[in-house]
Amino acid sequence: MSSVRCKQKRVQPVKIIFGYVLNLESITLFLAKQKPSCYNTMSTAFLRKICDARGLPNAAFILLQGDFPMKKSIRFLDANILRGLACLLMLCDHMWATIIPGNEWMTWVGRLAFPIFAFQIAEGYLHTSNFRNYAVRLLLFGLISEIPFDLVYGGTIFYPFHQNVMFKLLFGLLAIKALDNARQKRTGKAWLAGILLAALCCLAASVTFTDYGALGVATVIMFYLCRDFRFAWAAQLALMILFNFVLFTGEYIPLT
Repeated sequence: MSSVRCKQKRVQPVKIIFGYVLNLESITLFLAKQKPSCYNTMSTAFLRKICDARGLPNAAFILLQGDFPMKKSIRFLDANILRGLACLLMLCDHMWATIIPGNEWMTWVGRLAFPIFAFQIAEGYLHTSNFRNYAVRLLLFGLISEIPFDLVYGGTIFYPFHQNVMFKLLFGLLAIKALDNARQKRTGKAWLAGILLAALCCLAASVTFTDYGALGVATVIMFYLCRDFRFAWAAQLALMILFNFVLFTGEYIPLT
């Protein structure tokens, strides 16, 4: 039986991340054993599974991505293009709601902005190097945006019956943080706490009248959960159809 040779890569023997000591040589051997075709063509999904199996934090996953070359794929969109596209779509929807009413196509197109923002929150959580700063930035932008938002929707600087989208995105971020903590601890008590905290975030989004309410937070959670497995896009599409055509009961995002 012929053996498969892997091109060896010089790695630093030890790196320390938030108290975790990572022996990259042992991980290299572990990866080569699990995937004999060599870690040169390893996918990010496979590396994520290895980090989860060994109880390593998100920071370790990000660091190891730099030490092990990932399998390359053709991409037509990056994070910056998606952000710009989402902002343009949001502007289109807000123009329909304020200064150009009657053009329904503008809101049909503009409603596509929210799924992009929700997707970016899920991806941003997985790639951020500082969760606390990420959450604080969302909170600050939400507070800064609230007065102009209230002036448009309620005609007053304080309108408690509708909050801007930044607070909903913050609740979504906190929800996936709770679920990710449970995923790393892998205990029944941790999963119960994570699910309850995620449900609490959905409830908070609903009772504070944020855009899309609890289903908005559920959309962020959906993008976090439905990733890193084959046909994840199909699961995301099916759940988006469920959320928008069935559960939103009229406040849907047209898909055709």
